[in-house]
Amino acid sequence: MAKFCTSCGREIPEGLRFCPECGAQQAPVPAPQAAPAAPAGAEKAVSTGAFWGLTLLYALPGVGFICSIVLSLVSGNKNIRHHALAALIWKLIAIALLVLLFLLARPAMRQVSDGFRDYFREHGSQTGEAYDPQDILGKLESGDLQGLLEEYGDDLQDLLDEYGGEDGARPYGG
Repeated sequence: MAKFCTSCGREIPEGLRFCPECGAQQAPVPAPQAAPAAPAGAEKAVSTGAFWGLTLLYALPGVGFICSIVLSLVSGNKNIRHHALAALIWKLIAIALLVLLFLLARPAMRQVSDGFRDYFREHGSQTGEAYDPQDILGKLESGDLQGLLEEYGDDLQDLLDEYGGEDGARPYGG
Protein backbone atom coordinates (compact mmCIF):
# COMPACT_ATOMS: atom_id res chain seq x y z
CA MET A 1 0.00 0.00 0.00
CA ALA A 2 1.53 3.31 -1.06
CA LYS A 3 1.72 6.27 1.27
CA PHE A 4 2.08 9.96 0.51
CA CYS A 5 4.24 12.70 2.03
CA THR A 6 2.38 14.82 4.55
CA SER A 7 4.38 17.87 3.48
CA CYS A 8 4.65 17.82 -0.33
CA GLY A 9 2.09 15.11 -1.20
CA ARG A 10 4.41 12.97 -3.32
CA GLU A 11 4.22 9.20 -3.20
CA ILE A 12 6.73 7.60 -0.83
CA PRO A 13 7.89 4.00 -1.23
CA GLU A 14 7.12 1.61 1.61
CA GLY A 15 9.52 1.51 4.52
CA LEU A 16 10.99 5.06 4.18
CA ARG A 17 10.65 7.41 7.15
CA PHE A 18 11.70 10.52 5.20
CA CYS A 19 10.32 11.90 1.92
CA PRO A 20 12.96 11.52 -0.85
CA GLU A 21 11.67 14.74 -2.50
CA CYS A 22 11.42 17.27 0.37
CA GLY A 23 13.10 15.37 3.25
CA ALA A 24 10.18 15.75 5.67
CA GLN A 25 9.96 13.12 8.37
CA GLN A 26 6.89 10.91 8.02
CA ALA A 27 4.76 9.62 10.88
CA PRO A 28 4.95 5.87 11.29
CA VAL A 29 1.92 4.02 9.93
CA PRO A 30 0.19 2.15 12.74
CA ALA A 31 -0.07 -1.57 12.25
CA PRO A 32 -3.59 -2.75 11.47
CA GLN A 33 -5.35 -3.97 14.59
CA ALA A 34 -7.27 -7.18 14.81
CA ALA A 35 -11.01 -6.95 15.20
CA PRO A 36 -11.96 -6.67 18.87
CA ALA A 37 -12.99 -9.94 20.48
CA ALA A 38 -16.62 -10.34 21.41
CA PRO A 39 -17.34 -9.24 24.96
CA ALA A 40 -17.83 -11.98 27.52
CA GLY A 41 -21.56 -11.33 27.78
CA ALA A 42 -22.26 -11.38 24.02
CA GLU A 43 -25.20 -13.52 23.00
CA LYS A 44 -25.38 -15.91 20.12
CA ALA A 45 -28.06 -15.17 17.58
CA VAL A 46 -31.12 -17.40 17.81
CA SER A 47 -32.56 -18.61 14.53
CA THR A 48 -36.08 -17.83 13.40
CA GLY A 49 -36.88 -21.54 13.47
CA ALA A 50 -35.82 -21.74 17.11
CA PHE A 51 -38.09 -18.82 18.00
CA TRP A 52 -41.04 -20.44 16.19
CA GLY A 53 -40.32 -23.74 17.92
CA LEU A 54 -40.24 -22.03 21.31
CA THR A 55 -43.44 -20.16 20.51
CA LEU A 56 -45.18 -23.44 19.70
CA LEU A 57 -43.78 -24.97 22.89
CA TYR A 58 -45.13 -22.07 24.95
CA ALA A 59 -48.57 -22.57 23.35
CA LEU A 60 -48.93 -26.03 24.91
CA PRO A 61 -51.20 -25.87 27.96
CA GLY A 62 -49.38 -26.58 31.21
CA VAL A 63 -46.08 -27.65 29.68
CA GLY A 64 -45.66 -24.35 27.84
CA PHE A 65 -46.39 -22.37 30.99
CA ILE A 66 -43.78 -24.31 32.96
CA CYS A 67 -41.21 -24.04 30.14
CA SER A 68 -41.72 -20.29 29.83
CA ILE A 69 -41.15 -19.90 33.59
CA VAL A 70 -38.02 -22.06 33.58
CA LEU A 71 -36.48 -20.51 30.45
CA SER A 72 -37.21 -16.96 31.60
CA LEU A 73 -35.29 -17.67 34.81
CA VAL A 74 -32.36 -19.89 33.83
CA SER A 75 -31.66 -19.57 30.09
CA GLY A 76 -28.07 -18.57 29.36
CA ASN A 77 -29.12 -16.74 26.19
CA LYS A 78 -30.59 -13.28 26.81
CA ASN A 79 -32.74 -13.46 23.65
CA ILE A 80 -34.37 -16.74 24.67
CA ARG A 81 -34.82 -15.47 28.23
CA HIS A 82 -36.62 -12.34 26.99
CA HIS A 83 -38.76 -14.37 24.57
CA ALA A 84 -39.80 -16.71 27.39
CA LEU A 85 -40.53 -13.76 29.67
CA ALA A 86 -42.73 -12.16 27.00
CA ALA A 87 -44.65 -15.44 26.57
CA LEU A 88 -45.08 -15.69 30.34
CA ILE A 89 -46.40 -12.13 30.56
CA TRP A 90 -48.93 -12.78 27.76
CA LYS A 91 -50.09 -15.97 29.50
CA LEU A 92 -50.61 -14.10 32.77
CA ILE A 93 -52.55 -11.35 30.96
CA ALA A 94 -54.75 -13.99 29.29
CA ILE A 95 -55.43 -15.72 32.61
CA ALA A 96 -56.34 -12.40 34.25
CA LEU A 97 -58.72 -11.56 31.39
CA LEU A 98 -60.39 -14.98 31.59
CA VAL A 99 -60.92 -14.62 35.33
CA LEU A 100 -62.34 -11.14 34.81
CA LEU A 101 -64.63 -12.38 32.04
CA PHE A 102 -65.84 -15.23 34.23
CA LEU A 103 -66.57 -12.88 37.11
CA LEU A 104 -68.43 -10.46 34.84
CA ALA A 105 -70.40 -13.15 33.00
CA ARG A 106 -71.41 -15.07 36.11
CA PRO A 107 -74.38 -12.82 37.05
CA ALA A 108 -75.68 -12.94 33.47
CA MET A 109 -75.44 -16.74 33.43
CA ARG A 110 -77.24 -16.86 36.79
CA GLN A 111 -80.03 -14.72 35.32
CA VAL A 112 -80.40 -17.02 32.31
CA SER A 113 -80.40 -20.08 34.56
CA ASP A 114 -83.04 -18.55 36.85
CA GLY A 115 -85.10 -17.60 33.81
CA PHE A 116 -85.07 -21.18 32.50
CA ARG A 117 -86.05 -22.55 35.90
CA ASP A 118 -88.88 -20.05 36.40
CA TYR A 119 -90.23 -20.52 32.89
CA PHE A 120 -90.28 -24.30 33.05
CA ARG A 121 -91.89 -24.31 36.48
CA GLU A 122 -94.57 -21.89 35.31
CA HIS A 123 -95.43 -23.32 31.89
CA GLY A 124 -94.94 -27.07 32.12
CA SER A 125 -94.01 -29.29 29.17
CA GLN A 126 -95.71 -29.70 25.78
CA THR A 127 -97.50 -32.73 27.17
CA GLY A 128 -99.03 -30.70 30.00
CA GLU A 129 -96.75 -32.13 32.66
CA ALA A 130 -94.63 -29.92 34.86
CA TYR A 131 -91.01 -29.64 33.80
CA ASP A 132 -88.42 -31.42 35.85
CA PRO A 133 -85.35 -29.16 36.04
CA GLN A 134 -83.17 -32.13 37.02
CA ASP A 135 -84.28 -33.96 33.86
CA ILE A 136 -83.37 -30.95 31.72
CA LEU A 137 -79.97 -30.54 33.40
CA GLY A 138 -79.32 -34.27 33.05
CA LYS A 139 -80.04 -34.15 29.32
CA LEU A 140 -77.81 -31.08 28.90
CA GLU A 141 -74.94 -32.70 30.82
CA SER A 142 -75.23 -36.00 28.95
CA GLY A 143 -75.33 -34.24 25.60
CA ASP A 144 -78.81 -35.55 24.75
CA LEU A 145 -79.76 -32.39 22.89
CA GLN A 146 -81.97 -34.26 20.43
CA GLY A 147 -84.10 -35.63 23.29
CA LEU A 148 -84.22 -32.21 24.90
CA LEU A 149 -85.37 -30.58 21.66
CA GLU A 150 -87.99 -33.28 21.01
CA GLU A 151 -89.48 -32.93 24.48
CA TYR A 152 -89.16 -29.18 25.06
CA GLY A 153 -88.50 -27.72 21.59
CA ASP A 154 -91.19 -25.08 21.15
CA ASP A 155 -91.06 -24.07 24.79
CA LEU A 156 -87.29 -23.52 24.57
CA GLN A 157 -87.82 -21.07 21.72
CA ASP A 158 -90.58 -19.31 23.69
CA LEU A 159 -88.24 -19.09 26.66
CA LEU A 160 -85.47 -17.57 24.55
CA ASP A 161 -87.97 -15.06 23.15
CA GLU A 162 -89.24 -14.14 26.61
CA TYR A 163 -85.84 -13.87 28.32
CA GLY A 164 -83.93 -12.56 25.31
CA GLY A 165 -82.40 -9.58 27.08
CA GLU A 166 -83.19 -6.02 28.00
CA ASP A 167 -83.21 -4.71 24.42
CA GLY A 168 -85.14 -7.68 23.03
CA ALA A 169 -82.08 -9.28 21.45
CA ARG A 170 -81.74 -13.02 21.83
CA PRO A 171 -78.75 -14.03 23.90
CA TYR A 172 -77.95 -17.00 21.65
CA GLY A 173 -78.14 -15.24 18.30
CA GLY A 174 -81.43 -16.88 17.27
